[in-house]
Amino acid sequence: AQHDALQYEVEEILDVRVKEGKVQLLISWLGFTKEDDSWEPAVDMFDYVPKLVLTALQNTDSNPVVEDLLLELRED
Repeated sequence: AQHDALQYEVEEILDVRVKEGKVQLLISWLGFTKEDDSWEPAVDMFDYVPKLVLTALQNTDSNPVVEDLLLELRED
């Protein structure tokens, strides 16, 4: 399910993955069930919940794609 981030509140970030060279986050949405959890682009979610995204990326297993994104986000 695609969510319009502005209408949904992030409860927590459950997981991090790299798919096709892009970092994605598994988002738990406030007030929704586990079935509604969805993978969203980390870059998009950073605009919305920057602290949560940085924490999730920092706590994930070392991965060059994730490391590059962290550097990029910290520069902005």
